[in-house]
Amino acid sequence: MEDTNVEQSWYTKYRPVTIEQYCGDRVKNIIKKRFTSRDKMPHVIMVYGKRGCGKTTLCRILTKYYMCENPAEDGTPCESCETCQDINDMLIKGQSEVDTSSLGIREVDATVANGKDDIQEIIEDAKQPPVIGEYKIIIFDECHMMTQQAQNSLLKIIEDIPPHLVIMFATTNPEKVLQTVKSRCQLTIEVRKQSISDMADRLEEIAKTEALTYSKEALNAIAKKGGCVPRECINILENVAKTYANTVNIDNVVDYLGDISSDYYIDYYKAANDSLNSVLNFINRLKENDVNPRDFVDGLLSFTFDAMYIKHGINLEDYPVSYVKTIKQLFDMYDSSDFDTLLQILEYMSNHVTAGDRSSASDLTIATTAMRIGKIKMLSNGLTSTKSDAEKENRISLVEHADKLKVDTKALLISQEQSSDDIDKEFEDPSLIENSVNMFSLPSYDDFQKLQDKNEDNKDTKSDDDSLDETQEDKDIDDFLS
Repeated sequence: MEDTNVEQSWYTKYRPVTIEQYCGDRVKNIIKKRFTSRDKMPHVIMVYGKRGCGKTTLCRILTKYYMCENPAEDGTPCESCETCQDINDMLIKGQSEVDTSSLGIREVDATVANGKDDIQEIIEDAKQPPVIGEYKIIIFDECHMMTQQAQNSLLKIIEDIPPHLVIMFATTNPEKVLQTVKSRCQLTIEVRKQSISDMADRLEEIAKTEALTYSKEALNAIAKKGGCVPRECINILENVAKTYANTVNIDNVVDYLGDISSDYYIDYYKAANDSLNSVLNFINRLKENDVNPRDFVDGLLSFTFDAMYIKHGINLEDYPVSYVKTIKQLFDMYDSSDFDTLLQILEYMSNHVTAGDRSSASDLTIATTAMRIGKIKMLSNGLTSTKSDAEKENRISLVEHADKLKVDTKALLISQEQSSDDIDKEFEDPSLIENSVNMFSLPSYDDFQKLQDKNEDNKDTKSDDDSLDETQEDKDIDDFLS
């Protein structure tokens, strides 16, 4: 005997059953405008979008617009007739394996039934007029998995579709669907993921219904971790709630997911810009809390990119207001050049901390990275000036060397540039980070010419004697190169 007391998962329990409950104002507006009367409703529909964004759910909701026994004047299903109730219970909130043929609806998993013979058998049955009701509906889920022969076999039926038949295609990969199939769709809808803020609002509705103790920060963290995929986000919410006595706060979410709180990364940047003592205390905190170095580094990269988005005003609605304020204050000192240098430092860090490594080498990398972050201004600004001086000095030496050997200067410069890989290899040694000359390959010949122009522009900033010497020096180089 079937157990009727099996607890329903929250994802199934809170799956939208009406277009009003469905998230996404753009999609709602399309449906409300197109499904107002029988003569306007399309018979061939394609719904596409990323995994978990609600494609199949939308198709199931749309079946009620065709099957409802007592639709409203604007075409909206009544939700109270027997057919609407059966679709809600069997198709939307039930299992996809449930036989809904009695409703005139067939949902086909194209990952299984994807051959020409499979599809033709389904179509031949669908051609027969319905015994009950006005329509027969076929939903081809993951239709891109159908073979090309199977897709081609659909062309005739969707080109001249019977008035009683409705075909819906749902896919995560529309580019794999034949263009001839896509061009015959009378309505194409892209279903997009919600923003973190919208997903968190949906989680909050569920939290209130379930009488949870929660924080908005925790719901935002769940939305972000779940990639704004409703199924995954709602499952995380349910699991956290049931694991921690209906309390969903940021500590419980972090503990359940095994993630590292953003507070760690905020404190890391603060320590990096404070002192060596602060950095060492922070690393000791990581060890005391058994934080895996690789997990810390991965989280730091994600945190830094979030900070860059916030710094530049991108997707601010995805983050709590208090968090945005904290991040803006923390990264207020950084400009574009600083971020360029910062990302190079973090890339080096990421390449040198391996999964599962809890040795002193990982501690050293985290510590030296923090120290370099504390010197961002020197590295991004100071080294630029040093680089220019080094470029000029290198070029003068090359010209003098070429003069002695009586060789073509431009050829020598090019040959020097070809050996820049050797210089790049030297950067693999972290001890050379302080040596600005080793951080850059030699400039190109054109760059050298630009450098001379720049020197000409800067002559007025120097003393008269220096300016005279510099002018003569530049003239000698230009005469030689010409």
